Amino acid sequence: MRAGRQLVRLVPLRETGYQVLMRALSREGNVAEALRVYTSLCDILREDRGVPPCAAIQAVYAELLRA
Repeated sequence: MRAGRQLVRLVPLRETGYQVLMRALSREGNVAEALRVYTSLCDILREDRGVPPCAAIQAVYAELLRA
């Protein structure tokens, strides 16, 4: 989880860090926090680039919703 947080902090527009962090939080049973991370990513991408998250991130999000 630490690696994911560090990636998000260092490169906030790179979705890989968010994916790592979301999966780590989910593995620890913290699905609510993982969903919050997804929402944060959506906000950042929309405000900075005007785009939604990539398909891989959206797939992780869908998995979290089923958890």
